Amino acid sequence: GTTTIWFYSVDVFGNREDVRSLTITIDRTPPSLKAIRIDANSSLIVEIEANEPVKATAEFGNEVIANENFAKIHTFEFNAEKSGVLKIAIVDKAGNSNKIEKAIELAKEVIFDVKAPDQITTGGTMEINVISNVAGKLRVKLPSEWGMEDVVTDISGNYTVKIAVPNIEGVYTIYVNLESFEGNFSRELTVAIVSPSEPWQKYDFNGDGRIDYIELMKAMTDWVNRKISDKEFINVLVKYSENT
Repeated sequence: GTTTIWFYSVDVFGNREDVRSLTITIDRTPPSLKAIRIDANSSLIVEIEANEPVKATAEFGNEVIANENFAKIHTFEFNAEKSGVLKIAIVDKAGNSNKIEKAIELAKEVIFDVKAPDQITTGGTMEINVISNVAGKLRVKLPSEWGMEDVVTDISGNYTVKIAVPNIEGVYTIYVNLESFEGNFSRELTVAIVSPSEPWQKYDFNGDGRIDYIELMKAMTDWVNRKISDKEFINVLVKYSENT
């Protein structure tokens, strides 16, 4: 916190100066980690990122590595083991310290796959299904032409990302990346955005080539509000009946 000190000095003749003040800030806040990145191949590489410059010590298995220089990013390399507890100790310039422990299973069979429709109509909703048995930070990088922010979220397993695609026809590439303690995993998706050739395609929001009950109800609402014609609604209804 912040402390103000009031003081004055007196010389050998008894002369006293005016009272002065000095404000000092005492840092008692422990440092924290913003990220821990793991890459496990023939060795275990650990990169940590702190919120401020720190000294760092990392321990895994029987190995202890100390970095005595103050920095925000530290990298450690250990011999790969099947599993263990990663112990990290950090100290900032004010002497505040923090300790973090993470269990790591290097022998775990990692599952990571991404599925999405190859084609979807303009204005529809695309579902990207991430199939994974690991936790980490998921990033879905969208095409710059779409003018949309990337999707960034923490996941702990299977996850579905829903994206409202723009009214822009074309073929685009979407990049899906997962940063986890088990490593970094990436996939590329190619999706074609096309204009609907039949009325029912306008309501196929998930791009599965079918009309489900929720999609039918949306079409019915538009029909009741006279946003689509009787013929268009019948087209949607017929497509829905094919799946019942």
